[in-house]
Amino acid sequence: MKKFVFVKFLEGGQSYVVFNGWLVGLNRCRWPTDGNIQSMVKEEMEAKDTWPIYSCEILCQSNTYDRCLKKAYLQHIVETTDEEDVTVNQAPPLTRTQSISPKQLFAVSQIVPKKKRKSANAELHINCHYNYQLRDMGNEIIFLATSVQRLEKKIDQLIECPKKRVNSQLPIAAEDEEELAAAMKTMPDIAIIAAHVERATLRASVREFIKVFMKKSLALQYSWSGLGEKRIRLKKAIREHEL
Repeated sequence: MKKFVFVKFLEGGQSYVVFNGWLVGLNRCRWPTDGNIQSMVKEEMEAKDTWPIYSCEILCQSNTYDRCLKKAYLQHIVETTDEEDVTVNQAPPLTRTQSISPKQLFAVSQIVPKKKRKSANAELHINCHYNYQLRDMGNEIIFLATSVQRLEKKIDQLIECPKKRVNSQLPIAAEDEEELAAAMKTMPDIAIIAAHVERATLRASVREFIKVFMKKSLALQYSWSGLGEKRIRLKKAIREHEL
């Protein structure tokens, strides 16, 4: 049970925020005979044995007075807006015969409270509350979408920069054997080439590797084994090349 409880007295239908120390069980509440109710509740004043006991229904609860009252408004169970000015003169309109002594506490049958129709003002208040929530959610979605776009752009830039650095260090593809021999002498670090040519399959990686050193006209003069049908040598064997 939280510190502050919003209760509705079954006889008279009035509702108040009370300190949980005033409750007797889950459906009874002591009510002070003098003093300011709001101050007594906020100061968490313990109930006195001399206070009369009344039947009530717990509607909501919270660990702070203001939040408990706010929850009651949001659930449109507050019928008046003068909660802050409650005094003992506004105690539940029960007769003395309706109070319950400790001996009678467990002998009284449970009274089922009647549900009251929601007021138009309460419904308007709830609608406004939901509209504000929807507006805030919309703003958050826009902010997140913008952040994702910026992040994707930054990732693209980070990916593109290494590609530019690798491309600047790769040799120029050769058109003939002489240019290929010259490119072999100035071959960059193998790690740089690997970062550029690596693909999902070995076949695709080898093809990209050949493209780094040979233009199409030169690459067509080679095959993996150099052999054609009936094991007749038709091209140069790339597997036998120094590359």
